[in-house]
Amino acid sequence: MSIINNNLSTSNTTMLTVPAATRYAIISIISCNISVSTASLTLYIIPSGQSASNRNLILKDVNIQASDTFTLNAERIVLDAGDSIVAVASADPALNLTISYLEV
Repeated sequence: MSIINNNLSTSNTTMLTVPAATRYAIISIISCNISVSTASLTLYIIPSGQSASNRNLILKDVNIQASDTFTLNAERIVLDAGDSIVAVASADPALNLTISYLEV
């Protein structure tokens, strides 16, 4: 299992792009609010060749209270080569995002 994490900003942050000839199974996506105010998370899962838009939006403005954590782990998401995960926060720096995944 691999883990990637980063602080989010108020502009799109590419968290993960699947390399050529590779597939990843996303195990969980965790966002922690490190600020003293509520912040919101927007998350895109983008097929290769596309850009962030409403058609690949999976979470929109999910409010995360100060010092709280949001976890998305109910379903496995399989990404193909060139697919990516992009996230944006409502405030900078308010949210950290961690993605755990397996190569399949």
